[in-house]
Amino acid sequence: MVRAICLVVALVLALPVAAQANGDPASDVLLTDTLFVPYQAPSREQVDKLRGVIDKAREAGQPVRVAIIHSPRDLGAVPALFGHPREYAELLRGELVNPVEPGARGSRVPLLVVMAAGFATGNVPPEVDRKLRGIEVSSDASPDDLVAAAGYGLQELAKANGKPIPATFSKPEAEGGGGALPVILIVVALAAVLTVLIVIRVRGQAETDT
Repeated sequence: MVRAICLVVALVLALPVAAQANGDPASDVLLTDTLFVPYQAPSREQVDKLRGVIDKAREAGQPVRVAIIHSPRDLGAVPALFGHPREYAELLRGELVNPVEPGARGSRVPLLVVMAAGFATGNVPPEVDRKLRGIEVSSDASPDDLVAAAGYGLQELAKANGKPIPATFSKPEAEGGGGALPVILIVVALAAVLTVLIVIRVRGQAETDT
């Protein structure tokens, strides 16, 4: 509940700034480009691969705008939305009223937002949005990881909309259930060490008593 209240406050504070100053960088870039990449630049090879997927999707009849967010800095005047891809996608969708896209109508151009917190969309059918939100992204994803995740998400978006394109990117790897394994191993190791220390102390005490 507290988290939800904080998020609402953040949105209320952020929206007027964005509306007046167009303060998040992606909203400027995506008016004329199909891709916004984070300030901590991913590799040129990965970006070129993603642009190739975006081009293939457009040729197949699936135009799209892609925003990749790696840190709060990438959100400009609305850093409070970092970690909240759905809320940011809604804000960005409203700002992209008339992106330049041949054959597409203004704000109806689909939007794909990718953060370590997951995927979000704009202007896509609800069932497609749900499918993309089900794709997990590692919480410590690098810029290259996020680019790869965006490529996979776009492939899934095109397929779900009946516009399949050749697969270039694989499904991103998330921590899943394995994230707790190191913690479990540490706890077990500490318990073992503690047990040994107790045994040594008990034996030492027994020898002293005798």
